[in-house]
Amino acid sequence: MKRLQIVFFTLIILSLIITGCVQKTYKPLSEPQIKQFLTEKNVTPLVIRTVENSTVILYETQWVTGIYYLSVDESDKMSITHTTTGYNPSFPVSISCGASLVTVVINDNEVLKKAYKVTVVYENKHEVTELVNNSRALLIIPDEGVRNTKMGCYSVIINDNDNKVLFNSTTGYSTITYLQDITLFTIPDEIKTTFSVGYYNYYSPPYGQRKDLVFNVGEPVILSLYSTNLRGGSFPAIANETIFVLSDVNNTIIWSKSFGRLGESFSGGTGGGGGVSTFWDQTDKFNNTVKPGTYKAGIIFNNITYNVPNDYSGVIPFRIES
Repeated sequence: MKRLQIVFFTLIILSLIITGCVQKTYKPLSEPQIKQFLTEKNVTPLVIRTVENSTVILYETQWVTGIYYLSVDESDKMSITHTTTGYNPSFPVSISCGASLVTVVINDNEVLKKAYKVTVVYENKHEVTELVNNSRALLIIPDEGVRNTKMGCYSVIINDNDNKVLFNSTTGYSTITYLQDITLFTIPDEIKTTFSVGYYNYYSPPYGQRKDLVFNVGEPVILSLYSTNLRGGSFPAIANETIFVLSDVNNTIIWSKSFGRLGESFSGGTGGGGGVSTFWDQTDKFNNTVKPGTYKAGIIFNNITYNVPNDYSGVIPFRIES
C-alpha cells in the first residue's frame, strides 16, 4: 500500500512538472472581449488592429496617447501590456516610432484634410507606406525584417495625393506654427506652470521670442520653466526633481539637466512666481555635437506634487539648420 502511495505521489509531481512546462498559447481578443475591455477602461480608441497574436488599441486622452497590447490564453485569461506617452494637441503630428510598431496621430486639420499616405523610413532605408483614408490615427506595422531588430525610424513623411510633402519629421514641418512657450499645467487657485524655448539673448528684448524657432548650428538654445502664483501664501516644490530634457525625432532623450526641487516659495498675493532657465549647447549626453535636424524640448518632473502628468518631454519642437 505504501508503495502505491509513493507511485501515486510521483505521478502527481510528474503531472505538475509537465503542466508547468507546457507553454501557453495566446490569441487576439474577440469582438465581445474588446468591447468589454473598452467599457471597463472607459477608453475611446483611435485605432484597433490585430498584430500577430495580440489586439493593439491606440487611444488618446486629454493628457496622454496610450497603447494597450492585449491577448488571451486558452482559458481566456487576459494578458495586458500598457504604454503611454505625453500628448500635446498643438503638435501637428504626434509620432511614436519603434521597430515593432509606429503610431501616427494627425492633429493638424489642414494636414489631415490633404493627407493621402504616410511613409515610415527606417535607418536601413527600408520603407513602409500606408494610406490615410481620412483616418486621424494610424498603427503602422513594418515587415518581419524590421520587427526583429532594434532599428529606429529615420523619418516619417506625410504626402498628399499629388505626392507633395505635408509633413516631414527630419526636415521640418511645412504646416507647423512653432511654439515659443506652452502651459504645462494649471492648478486653479494654485499655480500655472509654463515652459519656453528661446535663444541666447533671452534676458533682453525681444526676450527670446523667435517666431519660427530655427537655430543656427552651435547657437545656444535657452530652456525656461516658470510658475505663476494664483493665490497668496506658501507654495510647495512642484516636484522632488525637475529635469530639462532634449529628444530627437524618435522621441529618444539625448540630453538632460536636473535642477532638483523648484517652486518652493511664499507669495503675498496673485501674480508672483519664479522659475529657472538653462541652455542647451547642441551636444548629446556623450558631449558629441548633434547634427542639424528637428529636436524637441521638454520637462520631466520626478515625484510631482500635483495630480497631473509628470512627463512633458518633447512638448516644443524646433529646428537646427546649418
